[in-house]
Amino acid sequence: MADKLTYKGGSKVVGSSGTMKLVLPKGGGDFHRVPRWWGIKGTVAYVEAAIFKVPLDNGETVRLLLPGVKSHMTVEIRHDGSGTFTFPKEGGIERAAVVGADSLDIIHEYQFAKISGGSVLKRTVGNLPEPPAPPTFAERVAAANFNYAVGVNNIGTAELPQNVYTLNGVDGPGIAFGVGDTVAFDFTAVQLAHPFRLYTDSTKATPYNNGVEIESGVMLWTVGEAGTFSYQCSIHANMGGTITVS
Repeated sequence: MADKLTYKGGSKVVGSSGTMKLVLPKGGGDFHRVPRWWGIKGTVAYVEAAIFKVPLDNGETVRLLLPGVKSHMTVEIRHDGSGTFTFPKEGGIERAAVVGADSLDIIHEYQFAKISGGSVLKRTVGNLPEPPAPPTFAERVAAANFNYAVGVNNIGTAELPQNVYTLNGVDGPGIAFGVGDTVAFDFTAVQLAHPFRLYTDSTKATPYNNGVEIESGVMLWTVGEAGTFSYQCSIHANMGGTITVS
């Protein structure tokens, strides 16, 4: 997402559009003290700097440092969403740096006219953070809004069995969810004899697969629409229950 704002020194930001935010020191004041990354090697000197938190389109976050900024300076900042910045108005600052979300390791440095003598120079030092790995199927199952252990119970007799599914130990319950919920059904214990599936109704005429994933006897359903559905054994009649989604 592209960001833009105008920073008027101190703690004043105007014309903000996007997710880039000015971060003020927790201990008060307008500026942070950060180690200077330029100058004579082997020495450590601290400078005041404004710091902006900048979410990237890939889900990671970087920070933009403006060292040496003063309360009277006005700096226009534009960000393209991918970690590249432009500065239509530099406000007299000499340099800026893009660093990691949790470190001061330089990713990019920008040198402005006071140093470059002309146009803005961009120096690349490190790599932008990689996007976070998507959650695994098992992680998404663990994070589901509802989790059911699927079993089977014979409520008939040995001579005339009548098997029903159990969900968390309850015989054939009606269950209800909301659109946007995620629901996990672990039917590993019964998957060979009683494969667990979703249908539009109890007749099992139409399988329902929207938002449904199955891996190794576990079904993960991302509920995408309201209505009435049915969970059923795919090979045995009259073995299931009603699902209501609102």
